[in-house]
Amino acid sequence: MKLFAPGVLSFVLLAISGWASAQQLISVPYTDISGQTQSVDALISLPTGNPNRKAVLLLHGAGGFGSETTKQYAALLASRGYVALELRMFEGKPENPQKHLAQVFGGINSLAGRTDVDQQGISILGQSYGGALAIYTATAWSNQKYNPKQVAVRSIAALYPTCFFHQELALGKERVTNRMATFGFPKDFYKSWTGTPVKILIGGEDDFENRDPTSCKGFVDSIGDPAQRAKVSVQLFPNATHGWDHGRTYSFRDPLACKWSGCENTNRSDPVVTELGKASILEFLSKP
Repeated sequence: MKLFAPGVLSFVLLAISGWASAQQLISVPYTDISGQTQSVDALISLPTGNPNRKAVLLLHGAGGFGSETTKQYAALLASRGYVALELRMFEGKPENPQKHLAQVFGGINSLAGRTDVDQQGISILGQSYGGALAIYTATAWSNQKYNPKQVAVRSIAALYPTCFFHQELALGKERVTNRMATFGFPKDFYKSWTGTPVKILIGGEDDFENRDPTSCKGFVDSIGDPAQRAKVSVQLFPNATHGWDHGRTYSFRDPLACKWSGCENTNRSDPVVTELGKASILEFLSKP
């Protein structure tokens, strides 16, 4: 579903389920892979209550912005005083992940340039593909390439980010380093990190992880930088699947699922885990 045309700016007040925020459609500039200035559309939610000058960048999954999976988090965060920015990275399928990573840093810098946001108070929340991008922002290489102003990311919450893939990146496995190299990523970009606190939320029945509840712990243990490894925590919801917070249950086949084997992935809606996850995210974001 196309929500707005590129370059169009609009403003609306929402009052939904007990929360209220000013919501605005904006254009976010970013520097692309070739060094050219581009822009990406985004939806920003501004708290109308008691703002805390912290901000969260919200990154949707591979289903595209129109799936509206970040909407509930924008509502939650705005109700707690955060500025929430939902990037519209793509519709349909992802393109080059380095392009989307550049957009993410555009969002970070856009938030840092706002007078109502503390530059030291910018966090990221990503779901699935967006969670992977969020983790990429914690690498030294990505900051050297796309964050020349060195805007600090305060914390990263990554929901079901396909941990087995990140583990293989951390271990330097050729099938993933070669894959990322085709998109312009250096093969060793998981070698050096920024020390940003990361919290991973994962389901024990996630088909992408081949229902391996230890998959994300395996990724953390594989991080070669001990300072970064100490900053990454994992919260496991044993009976949850991938995409537990999507509000609907559906399945699709994906070649990456079941740890590269390719299988049917099921996203099972779980309102209880969704609320537990939200509470955990809020607690994590509030830490000094």
